[in-house]
Amino acid sequence: MFSLNRTAAVLLSLALPLASQAALPEEQITASINPELAEHTKHFTQKVYQVAGNVYSAVGWQLGNVAMIEAPEGLIIIDTGEAVSESRKIMAEFRKISDKPVKAVVYTHFHPDHINGVKAFVTEEQVRSGEVQIIAHETLLANVVAQGALVGPILSVRSGYSFGAGLPDSDHEQMNAGIGPLAKVEASTFIAPTLTFKDKLDTRIAGLDLQFLHVPSEAPDEITVYLPDNRVLISAEVEQGPTLPNIHTLRGTKFRDPVVWVESLDKLRAYKAEHMVPLHGRPVSGQNKVEEVLLMTRDGIAYIHDQTVRWMNKGLTPDELVEKVKLPPHLAGYTPYLREYYGTVKHSVRQIYNGYLGWFQGDPVALDPLPPKDKAERLIALMGGREKLLLAAGEAYLKGDYQWAAELSSY
Repeated sequence: MFSLNRTAAVLLSLALPLASQAALPEEQITASINPELAEHTKHFTQKVYQVAGNVYSAVGWQLGNVAMIEAPEGLIIIDTGEAVSESRKIMAEFRKISDKPVKAVVYTHFHPDHINGVKAFVTEEQVRSGEVQIIAHETLLANVVAQGALVGPILSVRSGYSFGAGLPDSDHEQMNAGIGPLAKVEASTFIAPTLTFKDKLDTRIAGLDLQFLHVPSEAPDEITVYLPDNRVLISAEVEQGPTLPNIHTLRGTKFRDPVVWVESLDKLRAYKAEHMVPLHGRPVSGQNKVEEVLLMTRDGIAYIHDQTVRWMNKGLTPDELVEKVKLPPHLAGYTPYLREYYGTVKHSVRQIYNGYLGWFQGDPVALDPLPPKDKAERLIALMGGREKLLLAAGEAYLKGDYQWAAELSSY
């Protein structure tokens, strides 16, 4: 990353004549990380957590966790990670615990970090023969197709820069993605589900009773798994882990309805589970603690939604809403579950506005604006020319006014 003086020097070099550039100082650029973010990385230290005797969660190998249920007659794998190479390492850890055959794989939703590593755990032949079931919501396959084919190219590019895929290794040190380690990029694998359901499914797999529930939230096809015998709730991404829930993801997604998400969290609270295993971050144990995390998460989402709608109805636009809607201290201070690592309140507010009202903010001037390049050229002329603008941007950067520097240099 550029240091303050280095970035200002780049801006100034664009504005100054060549004769003057010789005086600009050379500077060593050192990668750095915010100390709080580095500390947050410890949430994702590689470890297999044992929960209630027969449930295991592999945290820290990939962006998403992989969970394993040891049933009397075999293993049930919940989600498969995004990378076969890392998922094979996880399976090796699971094999230290049990040598029972895999009887089922569950996809909790269609996102790549939950389905792409499936062939580390089972083969197509095992699924085709009926030896292994793959369980998912009835809409998962359609969502996979839409994500991979319809808008797959642009989502791939946006995901790449959202997670810093093009940055050098030095910029990845100690980093995390808020919900887990930085995603691994490699060829994906996928095997289609063999058993799907719409709303709920109570079944017995490998000698163990399981309850599946459709709970749209972070994804429209999100499902959870409940083990009634020992009151373990595998909460998928309805509870998203140690971060403010990503009501909007910057890579791009369809509208995630906060009202529906809150309803789904309330459905999970009704289980009164003794243990909760999110598929990002560490497990949570103790009925009171599980209830606390679920309640605070639902209250955080509900507050952002309700206050955004309240001020929308008073006529505020997105730029005004993001300055108005703030979490109250008791919610903002509930770390790490409502800390803004993976998404922010401001991102959520804009998504809620757009989800209800669309892009038009009511100003007729915005209905047919000048092309961006034309607008920029006219503004630069008004500002006194390119060199003057770049000098102003460099000076703003040196004063620590980074957003203004960025906006100026964008023109």
